[in-house]
Amino acid sequence: MTTQFTLDLSSLSEQTRIGMPAALTDRTEAFVRSRFPADSGYKCQRMTTKPFKERPHLLGYHINVRRGFLWGFDLRIMPDDFQTRQSTVKLVPQSRMNETAVGVAFLLGMLAGAGAAVVTYQHSQSDTGRNVVIAFFFGSFAVGGVIFGVLWLIAKAITKAFTDPDKDEREREALWKDILPLLRL
Repeated sequence: MTTQFTLDLSSLSEQTRIGMPAALTDRTEAFVRSRFPADSGYKCQRMTTKPFKERPHLLGYHINVRRGFLWGFDLRIMPDDFQTRQSTVKLVPQSRMNETAVGVAFLLGMLAGAGAAVVTYQHSQSDTGRNVVIAFFFGSFAVGGVIFGVLWLIAKAITKAFTDPDKDEREREALWKDILPLLRL
């Protein structure tokens, strides 16, 4: 379950508003690194994103924390608009198993699409490539979607078998309660 908090920054000056997501991320990252130390097996990574292509100086931040293949979360601190009048902070549970399932499904879907395009091209009587393109996209999406569904179900079953979802949810709730005071201005 995703937890979300929106900060109203409209009362601050424009320069302060633009730098606020970075300042919040610095405070939050220091707290997260102290709570989930690397010597206990946690891996913490900070990433910067550009949520608005038109404004490359406005940055959003992700703090990824992982432990093993089944446990992890992503803390996102993003400006909501061009003027950074608000910033949204989200705590999203994530595991590498789900990310791996998406990657494998995408790769196998593309391979199936390419195979369908080759077979269609070899058996096509028409001069246009329309059937080849349709075969590629249909093969990619149909096979990729089915594979993703199967892998997602397998990932859910493995996660449920080897972790305690209720305990993980309680940990995230406790973490969120500890992070909220850091977000107050």
